[in-house]
Amino acid sequence: KISGKSILEHLINQVSKLESKELRVVVGAGSQEVSQALSTFSKSAKTVLQEVRRGTGDAVRIALADSPTSGTLLVCAGDTPLLTSQTLESLLENHNKTGALATVLTAELPDPFGYGRIIKTNGELISIVEERDATAAEREITEINSGVYIFDITALREALPKLDKKNSQGEEYLTDVIGILRKEGKKVATYLTEDFTEILGINDRSQLADVTALMRDRINENLMLNGVTIVDSASTWIDQTASIEADVRIEPGTSIQGDCKIKSGAVIGPRTTLIDC
Repeated sequence: KISGKSILEHLINQVSKLESKELRVVVGAGSQEVSQALSTFSKSAKTVLQEVRRGTGDAVRIALADSPTSGTLLVCAGDTPLLTSQTLESLLENHNKTGALATVLTAELPDPFGYGRIIKTNGELISIVEERDATAAEREITEINSGVYIFDITALREALPKLDKKNSQGEEYLTDVIGILRKEGKKVATYLTEDFTEILGINDRSQLADVTALMRDRINENLMLNGVTIVDSASTWIDQTASIEADVRIEPGTSIQGDCKIKSGAVIGPRTTLIDC
């Protein structure tokens, strides 16, 4: 969990604001636990089991089964809790405006290690190369693939059977769809997000701590802008599930967890922990 909610719940809450016709979550490792957790915060999401993990391209193929044959598909990675609905709406708007059959959300990262690189020629997207398959020169590129895409479903269905496993992972990469569409002369595009922190993924406990701190700062800033006094934001940890009115003062070293409700005029802390109060 991050700030009182699971990583997936943060993402689902933002995606749900787009009011899509259908929402599917591809599950694999720990599928029972993920599905059970998902049912506690989303009644509309359907789980799709990827029994053998053959890559992101295979995951999307499975998710598309029994889905509409035409329309627009948004694909997100499940480990990006900082992604916002505002960015997704801007991505969708840009996709519709350009008339592209695929649009990739990208970001400029100070340290792009581990992320797929965006390959462009004369400013136009050519392909996406994964870190393990990138050349030394390609690894110097700082514009990276966020793992968030918008596809025309018809074009995607036609491209997916053309994926191969000729890469270091031996998997079907969804990223290769971009190169396939480009080689066929079809329009693909990128949309650069202004805040690279939104697309940060979580692969280990160190990255979990980094993203948790960013979420803490986002929550605290929003509270302060709405009239809550936080004396030391860096040492104040507040779950997103808490309800705090204006003119509350929060002293250093305070942790507010779970379903807490704090009325105007209260002073909390210093060095105080509240849980479901």
